[in-house]
Amino acid sequence: MKNKFLQIESISFEELLEGMSSRFLNELKLILKEKTEKSKIDTEDEFITSKDACDILKITLPTLAAWRKSKIVISYRIGNKIRFKKSEILSSLKRINY
Repeated sequence: MKNKFLQIESISFEELLEGMSSRFLNELKLILKEKTEKSKIDTEDEFITSKDACDILKITLPTLAAWRKSKIVISYRIGNKIRFKKSEILSSLKRINY
């Protein structure tokens, strides 16, 4: 790791400290804002198509239709389309211990 040096001239220690602290606070606010926005996106449920659900579950479309009918997976009608919540598809997978 290389040592880096910074030489500052024509500024008082108080001015330097004030500038650094305001810059630090602004950066911290940006980081917190980004983290908050990301957590909002993560908590929102994403609707996926039947094909996407089949890809996640590694099943065929007829199997997915049978699972919908038997209530193994929950589906939603949005207009004339069938959609699934990705989180519910993932939670419909259950571990089986033999």
